[in-house]
Amino acid sequence: MNRGRFRNNRNNQYRNDKKVDLASSGDDNNPVVRSFREYANELNDKHDRYERIVKHGRDITIESKRLIFLLHTVDMRKPNATKILSDAYTRLNNICINSFSSIAKELHNCDPYQYGRAYSAGIQEFIEAFTYYDYLFNDHIMNWSDLQERLTYIVKPDDGSDAANAETANQGEEPSTEGVSNEASSEMTAKEEEPEGLKEMTCLVQPIEFMLGLADLSGEIMRKCINSLGSGDIETCRKACNFVQHLYSGYLSLGSIRHKEMSRKMHAMYQSVLKVEKVCYNIKVRGSEAAIWSSNDANEKERDDDVDEGFANY
Repeated sequence: MNRGRFRNNRNNQYRNDKKVDLASSGDDNNPVVRSFREYANELNDKHDRYERIVKHGRDITIESKRLIFLLHTVDMRKPNATKILSDAYTRLNNICINSFSSIAKELHNCDPYQYGRAYSAGIQEFIEAFTYYDYLFNDHIMNWSDLQERLTYIVKPDDGSDAANAETANQGEEPSTEGVSNEASSEMTAKEEEPEGLKEMTCLVQPIEFMLGLADLSGEIMRKCINSLGSGDIETCRKACNFVQHLYSGYLSLGSIRHKEMSRKMHAMYQSVLKVEKVCYNIKVRGSEAAIWSSNDANEKERDDDVDEGFANY
């Protein structure tokens, strides 16, 4: 038994030595050798690009989670709500200007569908954070085409920097003076003056990724509803219930979607709908008692009104 194992090891060692000799003594003029070296360089370049995109996706995921925590501290009845929303928009726009523009640069002149999984988690977390901001500030959420246009950048062909200008970064009701760097503003000016000397780069957002990220929004609104009940904000609870119900009914109207994550997202959304409806049912049944209970709970937390601002230090 040991003799046969020794023979196999010796044969494997011989084959490996032979491969090394063939590789080291390869003829550069041989078309087969040149082709395989080109394939090796192409695969190495693809793997390196994939890993760089993964790193950018992780940065987007971390910053988006922090922004969601920040947005959960927003109470529109408090005077610091505008400041928190403005800071959140600044940081959301910085993600577009920095991280997503770097991904768009990596995907330029490449097949973006080959690298979709590298930043899938990041784009879903960003969609969840941005749509939650839109829900709080604008009372509506952006659609897929708006997000894709926001992640389309116009840069100079000889510009190697990552900062770029999204065409719709300053449109809508967001505070336009917040979150736009001087470099991005200069890119905007260059676009208006010399449109023929610019090129377009896009960070692809697949529609299924947008749907998965939007499905996660129901969980954040459910948490907002429960927190609002504790603070006595009954109107926000009813608003959250209507929104989550309409969102879930919209996903149900799509029918069967053949995606492995969609069924899990739909189940989580269904659980969020049940929790929000349970909160509103409790308010309906208890009537004035629910309001008194909520106001007493809010009075106990009155001394901690300024604690929630700590999330802004991320």
